[in-house]
Amino acid sequence: DAAIADGGATAFHLYYKGLGHLAAAQPDEGFKALKGAVDAEPASKRYLAALVEAYTDGGKVDEAIKTLQAQPKKAQEEADFHVQLGDAYRAKQDFENSKKAYDKALELRKDYADALLGIAILYWNQKKTDDAIKSFEKAASARSKFPEVYENIGMMFISMGATTDGN
Repeated sequence: DAAIADGGATAFHLYYKGLGHLAAAQPDEGFKALKGAVDAEPASKRYLAALVEAYTDGGKVDEAIKTLQAQPKKAQEEADFHVQLGDAYRAKQDFENSKKAYDKALELRKDYADALLGIAILYWNQKKTDDAIKSFEKAASARSKFPEVYENIGMMFISMGATTDGN
């Protein structure tokens, strides 16, 4: 915080300050610091992803989508961009645009595990359990170490009341 107080805040400092504010349940301060990190270093995928995730998790989904759509064309040609966009649309329950974004990510990067996971969660949210299970299996096959898949499929089974299958 000393570097920030002296006016010498770098994107790095702002990023960690933003994460700290979010962890301390101070979302507005967190959003502001993360936005500062993105503004200071606009090419950073890490800072952008953190800001978009913070907006999405903080209920500012429209702001997350707006932030992504404002990115340069080059950034919009990457699979990660489309996964983030799909996640934001899914949080908004705009399932059609979410699926389109994940499909675009898979078009750009075949068998991309993060996109496959997004589709699996999307299907789960739509109560399309069989499709969700198939997509979870594809995601697990696409990346050997992918705990998010197992966490989410477990949560899906638990939410269905099938706790023995989710363990």
